[in-house]
Amino acid sequence: MGTMKEFDWEGERVLVVQQNGVFYAIGGKCTHYGGPLGKGVYSNGKIRCPWHGACFNVTTGDIEDFPGLDHLPCLKAHVQHGKVIIEGQPEQLSVGKRTFPPGPGVYVEGEHQTFIIIGAGAAGLTCAQTLRNQLGFTGRLILLSKEHHLPYDRPKISKSLGIEEAQAILRDRKFFKDCGIEWLPEKEVKSINTTSRTIIFQSGSPLPFTKCLIASGARARKMDGTPGFDLPGIFSLRSLDDGKEVSQQVLDKKVVVVGASFIGMEVAAAITGKAAKVTVVVSGKVPFERILGQQIGARIMRIFEAKGVEFVLGVDVKEFQSFEDTGSLGSVVLNNGHALEAQVAILGVGVEPETGFLSQPGLNLNERGYLIVNKWMETNVDGIFGAGDVVSFPLWLHHKGNVSIGHWQLAQAMGRCAAFNMMGSRQELRTVPFFWSVLFDEKLRYAGYAGDFDDIVIKGNLEDLKFRAYYAQGERILAIATMNSDPLAAKFAAALEEGPEEEQEGESQPIQADKRKRLFSKELRCMLYGFGDDQNPYTETVDFLEDLVIQYITEMTHKAMEVGKSGRVQVEDIIYMVRKDARKYARVRDLLNMNEELKKARKAFDEVKYASV
Repeated sequence: MGTMKEFDWEGERVLVVQQNGVFYAIGGKCTHYGGPLGKGVYSNGKIRCPWHGACFNVTTGDIEDFPGLDHLPCLKAHVQHGKVIIEGQPEQLSVGKRTFPPGPGVYVEGEHQTFIIIGAGAAGLTCAQTLRNQLGFTGRLILLSKEHHLPYDRPKISKSLGIEEAQAILRDRKFFKDCGIEWLPEKEVKSINTTSRTIIFQSGSPLPFTKCLIASGARARKMDGTPGFDLPGIFSLRSLDDGKEVSQQVLDKKVVVVGASFIGMEVAAAITGKAAKVTVVVSGKVPFERILGQQIGARIMRIFEAKGVEFVLGVDVKEFQSFEDTGSLGSVVLNNGHALEAQVAILGVGVEPETGFLSQPGLNLNERGYLIVNKWMETNVDGIFGAGDVVSFPLWLHHKGNVSIGHWQLAQAMGRCAAFNMMGSRQELRTVPFFWSVLFDEKLRYAGYAGDFDDIVIKGNLEDLKFRAYYAQGERILAIATMNSDPLAAKFAAALEEGPEEEQEGESQPIQADKRKRLFSKELRCMLYGFGDDQNPYTETVDFLEDLVIQYITEMTHKAMEVGKSGRVQVEDIIYMVRKDARKYARVRDLLNMNEELKKARKAFDEVKYASV
């Protein structure tokens, strides 16, 4: 248990956390995008960012879940004469983050192991950094990229359309040099020989490997079955270069956005006011219907319509036609016969996995072309792993087979998990999917996974765009979407992470009104695990134990009320009831003493004053 308070320290934000009577001081801004951690969620020794769900250890400042790549600044704190003293200087907080140091791993000349990572996106970069700087891998470490850019923050492509490389890169050349990571740009893989354990390139010499991570990501779907799909003026958005080109080409043009995906809608928002006209073609009834539901999709559509964006609903594109004799795009023809005038079309119709180089026999792909991995990120070939948008994987929250989820945060978590398993640790992927969007300054967050849902419970004010929606299947709540309601999505993610029963608490209860609220599920799961059970024991077992605990408490309460004869239960009555049981009596005394100590610590924290030395 613990509490936290945020302070301004000569213009810098510092977060002081009291945990079990001990004080810690860490930077107050998330290392991802600078979210205010003082408004975040504290749970189980971690602070979770209210914006995008990144998690940091409060005792060390280390990042423990994503998005983000860096730790928080961490200062020493202690109590002296009733004051909390922070040791250090405000300048330590001004940088805002603590980058992984070049060690403990550095490349040792002559080391016989070679790990190759295909793809320098979220999964690939996180894996490389974890291998070298956290796990101490000393072999040759190669990071391959098809692009010429340094690894960059891909979500910014659509959220900050036209962003320059300098504002998007995640790690510079010095980082790779200092860490002994060979970053090889513009290297396109042709195939992987799983027998000789060799990577073949489109050009250049092959590279042998000891272990390999396939993190090649996904490519934008091109609609190559549609006539005219390759006309000049038709664009998709997947890279920095795509973003720059689109931002330039749309100026004062009539633009049709095909598809109401998050990328499509974010681009539509970004170009509104720059393009002469923006029209979005939606195959469903409203945007985001499959993910967010019809009510929320309709309300978001009205945000866009108020800004002048037009929508054509329930139709698909039949053909792209050129403009007279120019050869460039002139119109987008729909399957209802209607033609939309357009000089530019932007495709937001989803992605496909980059697994074309895996077409030869060896590695197992599913029917959609995704690389199949297990919960340790392992493929069917020993020593070859997969992570990120390219894989189909088992999600611990989902019990109906593998899934494919293209979230930046999730790709980073997979990359870290893969690194541990490449080093021989058996670490399962356990993270709560989290994504975000900003649509005309309206902030949307989503936590959990609801591939299939049969009910949506909306709380708050949908009309005023300040709401949260719970997505359920039967009695189980699977995910939450919020708008302008931080940190509710982060709170939900923290509860979901703690155990399968936790997400059922609070305002989600109406969905399960016929089911008794479980009070001690989290504690009983931890107790079972501590006594050697599985980390996630059966719900039936936990429920049975809780029923026994409730029964015992009820009986003890009734007896204590009879002893006290005051109609209320006093602490002294409980002590009297267990006085002849030495073990229970000693435990009660220990708990009471601990409670007094915590009260004193909280009082000191509430009266906190701070100073620097």
